[in-house]
Amino acid sequence: MAKKDKPEIEERKKILRQCIMAACSKQGWDYETSHQYFRQWGFGSSLRVLSYGELVQLKQVINKQMEPEEARFSIGVLDEQGRYAWSLMKQAGWDWMRLRQLIMRRCKATHWNALTEYEKRGIINILKGYAGKKEAGATAKV
Repeated sequence: MAKKDKPEIEERKKILRQCIMAACSKQGWDYETSHQYFRQWGFGSSLRVLSYGELVQLKQVINKQMEPEEARFSIGVLDEQGRYAWSLMKQAGWDWMRLRQLIMRRCKATHWNALTEYEKRGIINILKGYAGKKEAGATAKV
């Protein structure tokens, strides 16, 4: 049954990607402009890597039914640096929403995949500081 579901979801995602590009063209945006907006809003530059929920939210943002900052569906697929940042976030006692607020405040992006390598390193360094403080506080109490 799971094998049947996957092609259906992939077909829905394909249709949704087509709808997103049609909505962009209705806005008068060319390919490059639309992808620039996707990156700026924190969805990255490739529609194929987004989950179904992220695609739905992107379409809502394009159609002005939602603000980019309100998109909260998921964190997306994390790269190696993202997984490291995730572990540091947990060590610091943070949750995803707190990290996301940091990313939005510091980098003006809504999720990890929209960051440049330089921005990712900066966020990791911030998380290292918070994780170290929590660890130091835990050992001081013992």
